[in-house]
Amino acid sequence: MSQRKSIGTSRMTGGVRAPVDAIEIIVRNDWQAKKVMALMWLMVAVAVGASIVGWLIFASHGLSPADGGVLRPVGERLAFGGFVAALGLGCLYGMMVYGSVYVAGMQREGDAITVETLTPFGRRARRFTVGDFGPATFHRGKLQARVSVNAPYLTLPVTGWMLPLVVDLQSEVVALEAA
Repeated sequence: MSQRKSIGTSRMTGGVRAPVDAIEIIVRNDWQAKKVMALMWLMVAVAVGASIVGWLIFASHGLSPADGGVLRPVGERLAFGGFVAALGLGCLYGMMVYGSVYVAGMQREGDAITVETLTPFGRRARRFTVGDFGPATFHRGKLQARVSVNAPYLTLPVTGWMLPLVVDLQSEVVALEAA
């Protein structure tokens, strides 16, 4: 990272830096990561449900007495049912993309940084060098509406990736000065 700012200290080490040869935990995120994985599985259920409803719409749209009791034209049924199914599948795709950039863990060992992201079945580890990361951007993550949301996060660009990594600052351990 070109500019290093102290975001927090490791609760595991009490702010004491580990030896250079040891593995340093930069981010450890268990509770929030479990919630994101639960949302991933919810989106699987939504996609399956939307696909079933889309098929049922395609198969029977227009048969109810209120609609005239006659099937609508194939194009109309296909468009309506396909839209419902695509909506559910789009939600699933979006959540899978988010899980692939959501940092569930990050640790440093020398010049190598291992980043763990989420899949529906667990975590996926990828190794990078320190030079692969660009400068982090802080986002307040505040929303004041009927419900108040306070979820600060960082976006961390990686060389060769189209989307930046998302580092949740509500993680159990956030010690980005170790990076």
